[in-house]
Amino acid sequence: LFWSADSEGRCEIVSGNWLEVTGQPLEAALDRGWLTMVHPDDRARIEQALENAIALRQGFYLHYRLRHPDGRCL
Repeated sequence: LFWSADSEGRCEIVSGNWLEVTGQPLEAALDRGWLTMVHPDDRARIEQALENAIALRQGFYLHYRLRHPDGRCL
C-alpha cells in the first residue's frame, strides 16, 4: 500500500491496494484525507513525520496501522 504527496504534503496518488484495503474512496484519500484511515494511536507520529519531511524537503517511509472498512485495525 502506498500514497504519494506533493511538496506541501497533499496526497496526490494512492495505490489501488490502498483503496481496496481501507475501503476509502479516492476522493476521500486525497489531500490529507488518507490520515483518517491511520490508527488513532499512530496518527500523531505519522503527522509529525509528514511535517518533518515537508520542512526538510525529504521523503519518508514508515510502518503504521490502518483501519479496515469494517472498523478493524490492520
